[in-house]
Order: sequence, then structure tokens, then C-alpha cells
Amino acid sequence: MSVSPNSSTPTPSSLSLSSASGSSLTILPLRSSPDGDIVRITYLPDGTRRDPNTFSVLPSDAASPLTPIAGNPRDGILPSSTDPPSPVITNSSVSTPHLTVSANPGPDLSLSFSTPAGEVLAQDSPRGAYAHEPIPNGQVQHKQVMQRRGHSPAFEEHFYGCGDSPGRVDRYGSLVHVKSLDAMGYRADPGPATGSPAYKQWPVFHTYLPHLGLVLTTFYDTGSRGAIDFGSQVSAFRGFERKAAFETGDLEYYFIVSPSFRAASRNLASLLGRPAMPPKFAVFGYTSSSMMYADSPDIAGSLGGFLGDCKKHEVPVRGMYLSSGYTSIPDPATPSDPTPALRCVFNWSASRVPAGPSALFSEFSATPLICNTKPWLLCVHPQYRAVAAAGGLIPHPEQMWSGGANTSLEGYFIDFMSRAGYDWWRSSAKLQLCDHGCRAIWVDNNEYELEHGSAPCGPDKIPIALVRPAQTMLMAQASLEAQASLEHRPCVVTRAGGPGIARYACLTWTGDNYSSWSSLQWNTAQHHSLSVVGFPGVSSDVGGFAGPRPTAELFVRWCQSLAASARFTVHSWNDDGTITEPWSYESATPAVKAVISWRESVSPQIYALYASASLPPSSAPPPVVRVLGGPGVPVTRPLYYEFGRSDPRTLRDARAPPSPDPHLAHLASCDYLLGPALLCCPVYRPGAGGRDCYLPKGADWVDVTSPPASPAGGGVLVTDSSAVPGGTVVRVSNTAEDGRPVVFARAGAGTQVAVRDGRSPARVAVVMVLDGGGAAEWVLYDDDEGGDGAGGGGGGWVRVAVRGRTCEVENLGGAGGWVVDVHVFAEEEGFLGQTSFEVPP
Repeated sequence: MSVSPNSSTPTPSSLSLSSASGSSLTILPLRSSPDGDIVRITYLPDGTRRDPNTFSVLPSDAASPLTPIAGNPRDGILPSSTDPPSPVITNSSVSTPHLTVSANPGPDLSLSFSTPAGEVLAQDSPRGAYAHEPIPNGQVQHKQVMQRRGHSPAFEEHFYGCGDSPGRVDRYGSLVHVKSLDAMGYRADPGPATGSPAYKQWPVFHTYLPHLGLVLTTFYDTGSRGAIDFGSQVSAFRGFERKAAFETGDLEYYFIVSPSFRAASRNLASLLGRPAMPPKFAVFGYTSSSMMYADSPDIAGSLGGFLGDCKKHEVPVRGMYLSSGYTSIPDPATPSDPTPALRCVFNWSASRVPAGPSALFSEFSATPLICNTKPWLLCVHPQYRAVAAAGGLIPHPEQMWSGGANTSLEGYFIDFMSRAGYDWWRSSAKLQLCDHGCRAIWVDNNEYELEHGSAPCGPDKIPIALVRPAQTMLMAQASLEAQASLEHRPCVVTRAGGPGIARYACLTWTGDNYSSWSSLQWNTAQHHSLSVVGFPGVSSDVGGFAGPRPTAELFVRWCQSLAASARFTVHSWNDDGTITEPWSYESATPAVKAVISWRESVSPQIYALYASASLPPSSAPPPVVRVLGGPGVPVTRPLYYEFGRSDPRTLRDARAPPSPDPHLAHLASCDYLLGPALLCCPVYRPGAGGRDCYLPKGADWVDVTSPPASPAGGGVLVTDSSAVPGGTVVRVSNTAEDGRPVVFARAGAGTQVAVRDGRSPARVAVVMVLDGGGAAEWVLYDDDEGGDGAGGGGGGWVRVAVRGRTCEVENLGGAGGWVVDVHVFAEEEGFLGQTSFEVPP
């Protein structure tokens, strides 16, 4: 092995290592800040790049968040000028203020990662840490030493992330596939299929070291499929290893050391770009969806009937997802049959929408439509020949879903890496959707599941094996650009994707989940595994999409489970042809309405958390970062994210003694927090009249479930005026008929419960729960939705601090003249009253 420091352009202040076989390893420090340090490791099997561009990472000096259709040059990702890494480089190591990366002695390329004090963070395997198949574009892999649990109590590792692949939140002992797959009806629980492929291709994970309190983030910047093994196997020869293997390309990864999970999320956002901010209608309250509405012979009549039922049952609905049936055309092969049968993107069915798209969007303008699109053209598509002739398609035929269950026809995927394909999509989305009044685009079935990895993409004929997530990302970006001329905030919702797509798509979900009690529970783990590694707004379809119609009890519990989630959408394609709707069961309708009402009350808080996550790092007010988390920090969070340092019980799945309740057997995976201050404890068991809830150490908690908690089972009686210390198991009575979810509020914090909504004077509202010292602090947000992110479109932040009988209201920017209604609760005294303040300029 030879080493050479490199201080010249284009990789200033880096260290290069090379092997006798011609492979090379380069360590490039990129950033150092109070949030930690970032370095990039590049392994090239033959010393030259096979994959020269990145689609995930933005250059630190990028003037625009848009990605060129060919990607950004990897060699153009240079050290930050605002947070310089200030490295010290020797012939065998690179040191930054919080990290040292050292070359290990020996013939093989191998690295060790440690703190400046010499504490070991991670170690490459001593033999074959970086390897590749000696064939063109062969597999590459990276192996690191793992510690077996119980063998070294002083050094325990916990692994979190890898996208929405099913399984437990702590990936220890799992094999996780890195592969986008249209996994309709997938198994979500951690059974034999643990870590099976799902909709996102997301090779990013955090390693938490409890003994140091540090979070290590590993992000493999590759578009290749692969797998990450977190110790599912052990070798007598090699020992216990973590292994990442990818089918092709180079091996380039970012290694980040952070003092907390929040800091880790902000560090990822500095690489991936700030997440997009959604409009209010997409996240407030309840949004509806069903394949059946858009497959109706009269779509406007079907949607109008649904809204009539909403009015009849007094169910508020904020928006409607319009499935792809609106694009159906008759089959040219059967000219005598005018039935719309074949989905052809950006076409409008003349029989299903006879008045035309403008009339449809106008009729439902108060309940905006989120329109489904799919990234392929069937060969019968009216524009197929023109787009193909212009070079806008990937030149490899596939059997594409054409419109009904188990139906397909030959077609071709759009090549978004070609100028013709990208521009056709962008202009078609504008002309056929946005110019008619569409306010949001749903990019669906976008996993790019071509099995022939050699299919060429773009003018440089890049194999699809290297760029599947790039195609998905560019589809979202082109859909976002199509909305650029509209006055309202753009909105893209995506099913698939890879790291970085959240800067274009503001919302995602875990795909076509199966209707079962198991999915109800374990979809939450999928939310956690994606939200903590770069996509802040994740949820699942309420009630399940595929499979049997949910029972009344299961449907209510699903509504309760996702009442505080980043997106609350009931979407279904039930086996019996029914549609899951809030009034599907007369006996359950009051409970479902109560859940939707509760969600409406916390939607301003959800919106503020989105705003915090989408803040530009350079303009994030310090109180917002301190209270809510700031850029990239997820809307909903696993318990360990906020309490892992103070409460090791939240780090992994282990029954919380002394409770025998199975709800607590998977504590780390299945309960969650809305922001840092609302603890949500869903009921996941059929027939349960309540559950035991574990309240994390590090805070006191106040029950805000109605009716009040029960002392049954030896639990602690909790009312609105008493707080329970963290580390306590509380028994809460809650039947499906009760409606409201099981929720605890963190003492010393708040919950925003109102936005301005055009009122004069402009009023926002917050509920503050004082801690034992009589203090609480919170931040509030609202905007006019005119910009593309937090702070745009009349956005403003307000800080509210209560101490004793004194309340302070501070304008953090843009909120002058607002009125803040502050409702105050104290631990022992209950409701203290409500007061109002005008925010100063």
C-alpha cells in the first residue's frame, strides 16, 4: 500500500491511498461544525471512476437545489466554505476537530475511525475491507468489524435507517436489501422477510454508540442495488462483520460523526439539500383516496358523491388523491368497445371527464386534487412514437401495468436523463395538469424495476443499474418544475426514491401496505427507518391499501395510530371491491370522526415541524433549532431519537418491565413522537381495551387522552393536572369506541393548535404544559403558502416562553402584528387560564 497527501485541485486537502493491484482509496474531509464532522471515502477498484456523477448530493455552493439531468460531478463536491473542516493530514491519517481517520497497516486497504482522544468509533475489517469482482462493472463491497451484543458491554452498537425496508427499527442482526421494488401487499413485520425490498432504495444508516453518546452516519452514495448485512451471519475465519455490497459502480460513502440524532439529521440535510415544504391541504386533517373513485364512469359524479357524504357525516376533508383512472383511453385493438381500459399518462378520459380537466379542477378547487402519474408510455399511448423518436424513452421494452388487476401491455419507461424525456414530462405535466388547475402531482409506480441492468440511459448511455433512483428523482424534479409558474406552493408526493429526493417531493408513504393488524403495528417501524435518514415526512395508508377490507375495530385503531403522523390518507383497493371511508362502519363512524377532529387540532403543530425541517441552514432561528430540531429533522420520531441518551430502554426492542403487555415488547419500533413533545402510544392488538405505555426517562409526562387514564393493572392514575415521571409504565384504558388516540404531552413544552387561516387580526394558538419548575418554551409557525419553503410566502416564527406567572412572546422573524393565544396547564394545578399577546415587530 502506498499513500500520498493531495493538496491540489480538484480534491484539496485529501489523502489518497493505493494498492499494488491498482485500486485507490481517498479520504476527503468536507465539513466541521458544532453538529459534527463529515468526511467522504472513495474506493475506486481500478483507480478511475466508473460512476462520475452523483444525484443525491448537492455541491455546498450550489445556487439552485435543481439537479442537472446528468447529475453533479462527484469531483465537484468540495469542502464547505462556511464550515471548513480544517484538517490535519499526515501520510497515514486525516484529522478534523471531531474525527480522525487512519490507514491501518498491512497489505490491504483498511481504515480506522476514532475521536481525537483515540476512542474507537468504527474499524474496517483487517482483510478485504474493500473488494470488487475483477470483471467490468462487477460488484463492490465494504466490510467493517461489528461487536456482538453481550460480548463487550462497554461497546454496544445500534443501527437505524436504510429507508422503508420492513423490520425492526434497530437493524442489528438483520440483512437489509437496498432495492426499490413494487412490493404490493408486502409483509411489514420482522418475520422471515425482515429487511425485504420495499419502495425506497436508501443505503443510509446511523450507528449509535451509547458509551460515547455519538451518532455515526454512513451514507453509500450509489444508485446500484445491493444489501447491507448488520451481522446476520458470523464467520469463524472473519469474525463478526457488517457488510455492504453493491452490484456495480464505485464504492463512495460519507462518514459523519454527530453529537445527537438531531445533529445527524442536520448533517445529512447539508449534503442532500433541505427538504421540500408541503402545502397545508396535503398535511392538515384528512385526505382521501381510492382507486375506485377514478375508475368510475363519471369521475366528477363519484368525487362529488364522496364530498356529499363527507358533508352528510360532518367529516372535514382537506384534499383528494386522484388515482390514474382519469388517464384511461379505450383499447385501440378493440375499436368497437369504447370502455376506458388503458392508463396513458397525461391523457384525459373523454368519457370519464366529459367536461374536461379545467372544469374538474374548478369544481373541486376547495378540496384540491393530487393527480397520479406513472413514468412509462404503453406502446398504444398517443404520444409514444413521438417521444420514442426524440430519444425520450429507455430503449428496452417491459411489460407495464395497463389498467386492471393482473393486466399488462408492452411499454417503455421515460428516460429522465435524456433531455427529450425530461422536457416532455415537464411540459406535459404543466399543460395537462397544472395549467388546468392541478395543485399537486403524485409520482407513482416509480421504482424503475427494469431487470436488465444494462439498459442505457441518457446521452452517455449510463446503465440503468447505476441510476434507478436518479430516474425517480428526476421524475419528481420535473414534476416540481412543472408547477413553477403557479402562485401556490408546489407539491410532489412520491412512492419511491433514494437519498436526496425529499428536496423535490415533500411527502411519501410506505407503498401498498396490506390490511392487517401486523401492518398496522410494523408500518410505524418503516416510518422511523426512513424519516431519520433524510425524508422527514413519512406515513402509511390508513386502513391498508391491499387485501381484505379492514374490520371496524382495525380501521379505528389504524386511524388512531396515524392521527399524529406526517400524512393522514385513507387509501384502499380492497379485495371485495369496497372503498374504505370514514363512514364505512356505522358503529365506528363517531370514533373515526373524533380521530379526524383530534388530528385537525394538532395539524398546525405538524405543519410547524415540516417548516422546521425545510428551513435553510443559514437562516434557521436558533430557538427553532433548539426546540423543534431544524433542517432535516423528522416530523415524527422514534423514542430513541429524543431519549436514547437519557433512556437506554428506548434504543432497542425489549419488553419494558414490570409490564407483561405485548405492546411494550417492541418499544423502540412501534410507539412514536410527534416532534419532541407528544408521545403517541397506539393500540396494536385486537380486542384490547387499552394498553400499558412506557414513558421515556428524561421528561415528565401529562396524559392528554380522553377519557383519563385508568389505575387498572397497577398503573399510575394520570389526569390533566398530574404529571408522571419518565421511566414509568402507565396503564391507559382506551377502547376503539373512545375515538381519541392514546397521547402524552411532555411537560415543559407546547403544542401549536391554530394557524391564522385568514382571520383578522391574524391569530395563532398554543397549549403550554408547564414542568415542575413552572416553565415551558415553544415555537410557533405559519405562512401564506406562497413560497417554496419555510419563511417564504409570509412565513413567520414566534417563540413563547412561560416561567411562573410570566409569559414572554418573541418575534423570530415575519410574525409582527400576529396575536398569540396561550393556554397554560400546570402539573398540579391543571388549567391556569388563557391569555393573548400581540407579537412585537
